[in-house]
Amino acid sequence: LVDSLEGGAGVTVARDGLLTAAFGVGVALVTANAADERAVFIAALGRAVSYAVETAYWLRLLTVGGRRDGLQQDVAGLLAHYGAIVALLRKLEHHVLAEPDAVARHTKKGPRV
Repeated sequence: LVDSLEGGAGVTVARDGLLTAAFGVGVALVTANAADERAVFIAALGRAVSYAVETAYWLRLLTVGGRRDGLQQDVAGLLAHYGAIVALLRKLEHHVLAEPDAVARHTKKGPRV
C-alpha cells in the first residue's frame, strides 16, 4: 500500500506516519513479550494500543489524501483489521489490569504472550 502512494508533502507525511505507527505496534508487542516485569508488560501493551489507534488514524487520513484508484478499497480492509487489533489489545489490556496475577499465570517464566 505505502509503495503505491503518490502525492505531495502531505501524503509523504501520512505515509511516513503510517509506517512509523504500524511498525510501532510490532515493536511494542515484542517489548511486552520480552518483559520480565508486569509493569513493563503493561506499559508496552499500552504503547501497542496507542500505535494501533494511530495506525488506523493514518489509514483514514490516506483515504482522503491518496489519489490512487482503489485506495479506499485497499484501506477499508486494513482499517477493519486494525479495528480488530485495537479491540483485541484493549481486551488484553483490561484483562491484565483487572487481574493482578494474569500475566504471571500465562507462563511460569513471567510475562510472555
